Amino acid sequence: RMFSNIVISNVDLERMKYVLHLHTLEKKPVLYVGVAGTGKTTIVKDFLADLTSKNEDFISQSINNNNYTSSFALQNIIMSSLDKRSGRTYGPPGNKKCVFFIDDLNMPYVDTYDTQSAIMLLTQMMAYSQVYDRAALEEKKDLVDIYFTSCMNPKAGSFMINPRLQRRYTVITCFTPSALVIQGIYATILEKHLQTFVGSVQKLCEPIVNATIDTLVGGILASPVFLPSAAKFHYQFNLKDVGNIFQGLLSTNAALYKEGATKFARVWLHECYRVFSDRLVSVADQQELKAILERVHGKHFTNISKDDMFAEPLIMTSFVSQHGGNERQYLPVKDMPTLKKVMEDKLKEHNELFAAMNLVLFDDAVNHVCRISRITDNPCGNALLVGVGGSGKQSL
Repeated sequence: RMFSNIVISNVDLERMKYVLHLHTLEKKPVLYVGVAGTGKTTIVKDFLADLTSKNEDFISQSINNNNYTSSFALQNIIMSSLDKRSGRTYGPPGNKKCVFFIDDLNMPYVDTYDTQSAIMLLTQMMAYSQVYDRAALEEKKDLVDIYFTSCMNPKAGSFMINPRLQRRYTVITCFTPSALVIQGIYATILEKHLQTFVGSVQKLCEPIVNATIDTLVGGILASPVFLPSAAKFHYQFNLKDVGNIFQGLLSTNAALYKEGATKFARVWLHECYRVFSDRLVSVADQQELKAILERVHGKHFTNISKDDMFAEPLIMTSFVSQHGGNERQYLPVKDMPTLKKVMEDKLKEHNELFAAMNLVLFDDAVNHVCRISRITDNPCGNALLVGVGGSGKQSL
């Protein structure tokens, strides 16, 4: 099962889903509003998965708005999910009911007249249950058995939506989960994964969860160093980063971590560096993050010495184990010469099959390749390389 599809139920999630269920019964649209990482999309998708699995009369369709979503594009997407029933009446196939989930509702481009054509079309659909045929404007199409629910981030896109559309929704705010809720979610996931590990590693479950929360909430989000600015526009830290850390921890194999707690704790430290440190633009910021991690280590990992925890090199890959003829396993690299030898062999293989790349694999290039490989190994893993021209992004 993909990590991104894991949903841990809690009181807040069930409360939000119940409210959505009541509104669906009354054909009333709901709009969830909250910043990134508050679980808006997860709430709706989990509800729709339950709804369609338990009730055969319902189907669902997800639509992701973006800056280029126009009324024409949105109408085509919605109408492609509907069939002609009789005359000018259109509805979901098989006389079913369809719930359209529109994510990032406020993302479409705001035109010269201070409107967003896509969501004004949505207003028309909700108010009149009608659209006009784009090829023959004199023809109306009546829409039946369609429901809407939406999400939006008030800190992105146009920041708000037209009041004529907003009044059609029941607006519900999603707040950032408390530390207790976060702990309950990720402790459940990690505890399940560590069941097959040795006892000393299993005892790390609570310290790792608490240390992760402390690093993000008590360290990064509380420090002015990590606030976004024009030069640091990508300094966006939220709960999705916590999920990325635990996704890395779940890539480990119990059979390879029998030496004790230190080796597994270093996996957590490595994931923190990859998730947080890799997006930092200056050495000063990286040193600030290291200071936070050292403080968190002293608080939550008292049985592991600082020298053992922060020993260099701290690089983890899965392609090194595969190069030795073994199964692909997420493991720490023994030393830099071994890693360089593997990468030089891989480069030689590439040059024999494709156009030759004459690359000098210096330490920074090797580290970057390992970082990119870690991301692309994960399901739905996407990497954005940020750098000036000529810094080697394409070659890496």
